[in-house]
Amino acid sequence: MNPLRSAAAIVAGLGFMLAGSMIGASVMGAVLGASGAYVAASFVTSASVAILGGWLTARIAGRSPMGHAIALAAVFGVLTVIAVTSVHVPGQPAWYGPTVGAIGVAGILVGGWLRSAAAAASVTTGSGRSTSG
Repeated sequence: MNPLRSAAAIVAGLGFMLAGSMIGASVMGAVLGASGAYVAASFVTSASVAILGGWLTARIAGRSPMGHAIALAAVFGVLTVIAVTSVHVPGQPAWYGPTVGAIGVAGILVGGWLRSAAAAASVTTGSGRSTSG
């Protein structure tokens, strides 16, 4: 296993998630304002970027795709705990941050699992490479 590739995979997945979340929050804030629809859209966006971030990490890692997704989920979980315990956003319910964090961790694991399953299927069928990416 190449430690540089492993680190790059995790950083790429986290960077994708952060960029996607920031862009999503900006667009949703402009379109929906502070509303219940914003919260729902935020949960969907969080899940989507987390699944893609987990998939991207697993894809870049090459070997042990699920292990890398678990590592990304752990990093994201620690960052969530730090953010939730150190910053309070005025007007934001106390449950919002932990919920988005939990959705993120779960989404990362789903994305890693999807990539792992695709990689395993390509080996099982003997294709030697995945058609999904």
